[in-house]
Amino acid sequence: MLYVAAGGPGDLGVASVLAVADPNATFATFLWRRDARRAGPIDIDGARGVKVDGLGLKVRPSAHGPEHCILANHLNGALYCLDTQNLDSTRATLAALLSRAGGEVVVVDTGGDILCGRESPFLRSPLLESVTLRVLEDLGALSQTQIVIAGIGLDNEISVEEAERRFPRSMRRSWLFDQEYVGLLLGRLTGLTSETSRLWMHAVLGLTGRVWTDSTGRPVPVTRGSSSAMAASPSDLWPDSPYKSIRNNPRTLEEANEDLVRAGFVDELAVNANRRVVLSSSERARFASGVTVGDYVTDRFRKRTRLDEHVRLTPTTAPLSRVVEILND
Repeated sequence: MLYVAAGGPGDLGVASVLAVADPNATFATFLWRRDARRAGPIDIDGARGVKVDGLGLKVRPSAHGPEHCILANHLNGALYCLDTQNLDSTRATLAALLSRAGGEVVVVDTGGDILCGRESPFLRSPLLESVTLRVLEDLGALSQTQIVIAGIGLDNEISVEEAERRFPRSMRRSWLFDQEYVGLLLGRLTGLTSETSRLWMHAVLGLTGRVWTDSTGRPVPVTRGSSSAMAASPSDLWPDSPYKSIRNNPRTLEEANEDLVRAGFVDELAVNANRRVVLSSSERARFASGVTVGDYVTDRFRKRTRLDEHVRLTPTTAPLSRVVEILND
């Protein structure tokens, strides 16, 4: 089976959990970088830890170095990077990987923004998921594709209520997860930049409560249902799904992004170039003062809002969970 991490390298953590018992797993994701304040494509000429083989850009697994190499070190199959600068190369790689996998492909999305449409008020990052589906449709592989969405609502881009309204007819709950494996994986991926994938892993381990994530300041509710994964056919996505606004066979991410902007979606490449903190000092203080013991605070939220001046994360007796300890001035 081919597992495509649609939203970038962060989704590989979830893909690893889905594929843990698959002896024929192969993985693919876009060359993409994300940190607390910016995100964007990695130029193939500047990509470290990859080599060209007969299928495409194969990642050399490593315990150190670029994030894609560290992630590849914890996958039970080969990882291939998709070229963000040249989508013709991406199509060629995916075509070769699909042939090797017998045409079976799972597109992995953590958070559920792949369900969003033009009127989704908090959608901020539709580009990679949309290009993934667009390329698979160009290759004639969408009918053989299964979308797996883990941790609906955890990315702060779609609410559980909106997701439920937009569920495809074929949507079904699937998978029981090995908590021991998830715990080990979460411990190994402490540097993973994807908040959403790490939150989903915590939810699988039993974390519930409010989670303070990104610079919007909106806390994400983590419930028992956040640990689930849902599967559906992409052919059942709504007509206003972003990927349907992208031209056939786009040559670059820039072309695909232009099509999305023209259709009324966010200009993700421009927004991600410099993701400045959007909260004012007074707003930051309000949200910081609203954080209480028992809330979970992610590293990216702390970096974006400077919450580390007010709180610190401390381990608890619960495996791999963290809480906030308010500092006494």
